[in-house]
Amino acid sequence: MKNPKEDAAAPVPGPQKIRINGKEFEFDIEDPKLPDWIEDNKLTAGGYPYDKKMKSDEYD
Repeated sequence: MKNPKEDAAAPVPGPQKIRINGKEFEFDIEDPKLPDWIEDNKLTAGGYPYDKKMKSDEYD
C-alpha cells in the first residue's frame, strides 16, 4: 500500500484560480482579507455572526 503523502500534489504558491457556476475567480489563502466575491456571498444565520461583539452580560 502506498503512503498517501507520496502521492500528494505539491502546493502551488500564490493565488489559485477556481471556477464556480461557470465563473472564474481568484483566491489566495495567504491574503488575510477575503475577496469581495466571498464577502458578498457569506452566509449568516438569523443575524449571526454579529457585526459588533456583544457585552458578556447581554448573553450570560
